Amino acid sequence: MTDGFLQILNELHDHGVDFVIVGGVAVGLHGGSRVTFDLHIVPSLAPDSWRAAVDLLWSLGARPRIPESLDRIRDVEQVRRWRSEKNMLALNFRTPDGATEVDPAGRRERRLPATPPPRGRRRRG
Repeated sequence: MTDGFLQILNELHDHGVDFVIVGGVAVGLHGGSRVTFDLHIVPSLAPDSWRAAVDLLWSLGARPRIPESLDRIRDVEQVRRWRSEKNMLALNFRTPDGATEVDPAGRRERRLPATPPPRGRRRRG
């Protein structure tokens, strides 16, 4: 894991951003060996947490690959619209030197059933 990843993870923690690490870095943290060149995180889409994550990445010089303004990227509802209307899977940020990439809008939120289906019957999707 690069120093850039560690800096970003420490800063996210220090700024109170709720997030999970996924992808190759997560594999490495669990003892696996996988070469990775980017950091995949899934921050909470709670407005304060999302804005803190975007503001932090911006302050570190990372910029999104899509040509959108900071205000639109900070807007959680706009991000949700991109996910639902344009099927956006990730919002990729890259540091100026290109050494570190961060994907902070990953998987779609999934809701688990409130109660498991009865035994012997499979839930259809």
